[in-house]
Amino acid sequence: MDKREAPRISFSTMVNVKFESLEEFSSLCSKNISIKGIFLETDDPLPVGNSVHLEFTVAGDDSPLIKVDGRVTRTVKPEPDNTSIIPGMGIEFLNLDLESEFIIQSLIE
Repeated sequence: MDKREAPRISFSTMVNVKFESLEEFSSLCSKNISIKGIFLETDDPLPVGNSVHLEFTVAGDDSPLIKVDGRVTRTVKPEPDNTSIIPGMGIEFLNLDLESEFIIQSLIE
């Protein structure tokens, strides 16, 4: 059963992720997005509950930079015997501003 509350679409872009220390950051590729959050592909997902800060665009370099805090809500560990499983982490958006919400909603519709 799917517990998701919002429509989700496939969406691939590079997302800059700053971790709780804000001194560490990484660029990860997204797999999908909804108005509530984003799934990032990684073989080394953070534990559920960890806080992150995300920065990304939805339509290339000309679109506004979306900056949002998030929290890891689920993780998918790599399974070497099952290549259909995409490892990563689901991030819930915590403070999405109205402009960013409009941009993401427009992408989803």
